[in-house]
Amino acid sequence: ATFLERVYVAGAAAAGGVEKTIAKCTRSPSSEDDDEKKKKEDSDGDRRPLAKEMYVYPIKSCGAFRVREWPADRITGRLAYDREFALVDASGAALRLHAHPRMGLILPQVDLKGRSMRVSAPNMEDLVLALDSSRCNGGSDGGVSVCGNQCGGRVWGDVAACEWFSTYLGVRCWLARHRGSSEEPVSESRANDATEQPHRNSGIAFANDAPLLLVSRDSVDVLNQVLRDMGSREARIVHFRPNLVVGRKSGDTVHGPIRHGDALKTRPEDFWSKVSFGNLSRGERLDLKATGQCARCQMVDVEPTSKTRGKTLRALAEYRRRERGRIVFGIFLSVVYTKRDDLDMKVDKHARSSSHEVWLKEGDSVRCT
Repeated sequence: ATFLERVYVAGAAAAGGVEKTIAKCTRSPSSEDDDEKKKKEDSDGDRRPLAKEMYVYPIKSCGAFRVREWPADRITGRLAYDREFALVDASGAALRLHAHPRMGLILPQVDLKGRSMRVSAPNMEDLVLALDSSRCNGGSDGGVSVCGNQCGGRVWGDVAACEWFSTYLGVRCWLARHRGSSEEPVSESRANDATEQPHRNSGIAFANDAPLLLVSRDSVDVLNQVLRDMGSREARIVHFRPNLVVGRKSGDTVHGPIRHGDALKTRPEDFWSKVSFGNLSRGERLDLKATGQCARCQMVDVEPTSKTRGKTLRALAEYRRRERGRIVFGIFLSVVYTKRDDLDMKVDKHARSSSHEVWLKEGDSVRCT
């Protein structure tokens, strides 16, 4: 196990202590015999962080869909159907939760076997959409804008879907689907065009920066202590809209209280460069790299189920402010793939083989370096 995995299990050390320990761990390895090394690896393996929770957000900025077991694309790293849909206004801009808090009460659930998505909301009849239906209703490819960035997507769904969302939110809107979804056929000319580049968001759909967002329970615990000290209500994991939540095994706890001077500015995941999820012993895993920290905005202040606003961003600003004033919390993860993979992804986009999928489960071990 790596130094950082051990730090994660034992609780975050003070920032200065982390730096000293990192320096110490860069020295040449000791000459332990193979048996001792094996025992140590087994022991540390038992103490690795675990995937404690997994969430999919089929419709961007709408409610979370918690999954216990779910497929991820081995090439892109994206969980199936995550942020594949968005609600857009007449200009094609995706609606955001902080501007429309009722979006947090819209709960989409995907049925993988039935190939359907059921959408529910308070005082509304459930809306059921067949995921294999070709319901593109116009709009130019790339006509959807997310945070000012143009994405490959078009209006999707029938009039009933448009009316359902517009009625609940009280604003005229349309359901859009990302162009890289499994329902979109790939023309032979496009499949044979080795020079065509995949769309900017082909691997992340309507997500902002990366296909996966990781948050640790440890970091949320620290934040909640800061919120309590401020006399504010605690934040829940869903405030941060993560795909993957990692934590210790039951019974493993931080030794002693967390004080404001103790490693608040840095958390173990801030140092991770590579993360592997899945069944590591069987080789069924997803190897990812950390691509950056997630810059937070006022969206984290919105309590998804009650539509009320808290002081989460203000609390984070106390100790998670970085260069250029960014307030960060959580890390982005993505898969590195080659140009050859780009071509394979275009050719096989409509009919993925099982080799392109890896199934992740809550409780899987997490290797972080």
